[in-house]
Amino acid sequence: MLRRMLGLAMVLCATQALAQEKEPVVLVWGEHLAAANAREAPGTRSYLENIARSLDAVGVKYARAKDSDLPKGALEGHKFAIFPYNSNLTEEEDAAIRKFVAQGGKLWASLTRDPVLCELLGVTVTGSGPSDKGGSFAGMVFSGAAPSGTPQKVANGSWQCYRVKPAEGTQVLANWTAADGSDSGVAAVTLNTNGCYHTHIILGDDTAPKGRMFLALIGHFFPELWQSAVQGALPNMTQVHGYASVEAIQTALDTARREGRNTATSQERLRRFEQCRQEALKRSQAGDYAGALEAAEEANKLLGAATYPLARGREGELRAVWMSGRVTDWDAVMRELSAAGLNAVFANFCDAGGAQYESKVLPPAKDYSGDQLKACLEAAQKYGIEVHPWRVDWRLSSGTPARMEEFRAAGRLAKTLSGEETEWICPSDERNFRLEVDSMLELATKYPVAGVHFDYIRYENANYCYCEKCHVNFERDA
Repeated sequence: MLRRMLGLAMVLCATQALAQEKEPVVLVWGEHLAAANAREAPGTRSYLENIARSLDAVGVKYARAKDSDLPKGALEGHKFAIFPYNSNLTEEEDAAIRKFVAQGGKLWASLTRDPVLCELLGVTVTGSGPSDKGGSFAGMVFSGAAPSGTPQKVANGSWQCYRVKPAEGTQVLANWTAADGSDSGVAAVTLNTNGCYHTHIILGDDTAPKGRMFLALIGHFFPELWQSAVQGALPNMTQVHGYASVEAIQTALDTARREGRNTATSQERLRRFEQCRQEALKRSQAGDYAGALEAAEEANKLLGAATYPLARGREGELRAVWMSGRVTDWDAVMRELSAAGLNAVFANFCDAGGAQYESKVLPPAKDYSGDQLKACLEAAQKYGIEVHPWRVDWRLSSGTPARMEEFRAAGRLAKTLSGEETEWICPSDERNFRLEVDSMLELATKYPVAGVHFDYIRYENANYCYCEKCHVNFERDA
């Protein structure tokens, strides 16, 4: 009886300890900035949610708080506090942040001038602005000094950033890349013993790499988070698309093969899945958590892809992909699409500049290599794939320089307000309109296509068109 009571007491204590254990990360909403600046208020929410999705992608648990919660103990019990877009913090709130750091907590702060956050993270904001090379930034590129597991590049199309001066003991981990992909030399992320400072905000692109970035930076201070992330990824390997186990997926694939469906690609993915799963376990046991998580994520991806042929669409459902670029083996493409459970392809074969098929309306494209549409259709029929040629309207991208000159000489190109010409043709010119119609009809009548996909049925942007024809039309209709 006493033994049972002691056992029950131990279970209760363990349960209470688990209940008291808080999420390692807390996201702090910038409520003061939202209240002070209505234009920035939506950003305070969306930038926080962008980080939340990135943490979700790598299985890092987090709580949520707001500025005014800080003096009430909102940071207590957590290890890492993230300030996505915060300003106008009160003295009491800054004091709570100081206390958190003094007790071993670490920080991430984006685009803030808060004096305490900047002091603790070892930076002085000296100014702000776009890339010195013109235009927006493309993303962040991390140096070799970044913690293990940090992605080398992370996309983040920021339109400007703060310029900062790192204090002694603070190092620049990442610079912004310019729009052309080159290193701008402008600091994006810094690191010191208290955490990280980010010179802009986290946008919604490139979620998975951003999750790996946060995991690596948080794991730099708290390595146990790496182990937790790996352990969280591994069990999910056998819970994919409603299948309870790898064996269940294999059984379903065997049935699909007997029904005549192509499962060879899926069988190969299952083989590679098992290799990655074993690699993840091996690396985890060796303490290489970054490598283990990478292997686990690849295993999960392969297992999910192995189930593609098992997808059962509704009658008449279109499951398609867009395709552009040169294809050398249409049979391989269609085989892969069929294995993925897809039943249609929207492939780009022409624009006003030229065609990748035998046309009496358009000249051969500048990289013409035989009748690609015919080859595509023949391969598609073999695998039961519909073909919808993707027609790029009003553009001359596929044309030769001679084709461009032909349209220029005839006055058929679109022009900006300042008279600059582009590789787009003017939609208001009757000759161009007739070209588009004739080339569309040719696709639909000459080849056994399932449909024709029209794209770019518009002007290039708001700066067009100011050609002579458009001037005449405007004066006539205004």
